[in-house]
Amino acid sequence: MHRITLLLIAIVSLASCSDIEDNTPGLVAERDYELFDAQNVSVASAGTNQFAIQGTTAAESLTLVVPDLTIGTYTLGQGGDATAVYAITNQAPITTNDNPESNGSISITQSGLDGSVSGEFSFVAFEQNNNDTVYFRKGVFYQIPFTNGTVNPGTGATGTSLDADIDGLPLNPTITNAQSQNGTITITGGTTSQIITIFFPASITPGTYTLPDPSVSAGLFVGSTPATATSGTVTIDAIDLAAGTVSGTFDFTADPGGIQVTNGTFSGNF
Repeated sequence: MHRITLLLIAIVSLASCSDIEDNTPGLVAERDYELFDAQNVSVASAGTNQFAIQGTTAAESLTLVVPDLTIGTYTLGQGGDATAVYAITNQAPITTNDNPESNGSISITQSGLDGSVSGEFSFVAFEQNNNDTVYFRKGVFYQIPFTNGTVNPGTGATGTSLDADIDGLPLNPTITNAQSQNGTITITGGTTSQIITIFFPASITPGTYTLPDPSVSAGLFVGSTPATATSGTVTIDAIDLAAGTVSGTFDFTADPGGIQVTNGTFSGNF
């Protein structure tokens, strides 16, 4: 994903989301005084009346769970109507629900007719035992397309399948989608309570990739709780960029919770 220059300028200058005129979807923020610049972004259902705005890098993920995608401000913290979850590979995630001192907000500033979402956020999250803290300031997400299994203009196509077993039980997905955005292909499949997502570069070649991998990542939502693949494999059986098709298999363990995802298969039109 090429650098989101105007978004970065917005953060450095403390500008609001309304000042951004770049058309590139992205999510950036100041995380503990360092730049968090997501390589992959998505918005998807995370269960009944819950939506997840997510940005990931090779080793980190930030997930913002809100009850609605309408314009408005949602409160973070215990008792709030939204949740933020920050995770680093092979470490337990920190959420704004862990400690009563955690606080912050997520504001949806634009919910476009094209299915994209824009907004701002900031929060501090404390571990339950106060051993660790993470601060996110001046966060901006911009024109992130909603993934809902239908065609989003310029971002996805129908004819996608994804299936797997989660802790031995079949997923039986009702939502599937594939999209190619800024050099990254995203495959999504699931239900209103469980969603699996796989990211890999459009330049990928057929083969088996061991997770965690610098360019290939996978994870899932169980309810509103995200889990990231900490071990396992993603195999690309075939990919045709001209035709916009890809197929493969996957198996992985996701944390927190040691969730076992097995017998995974996907076939996408993007």
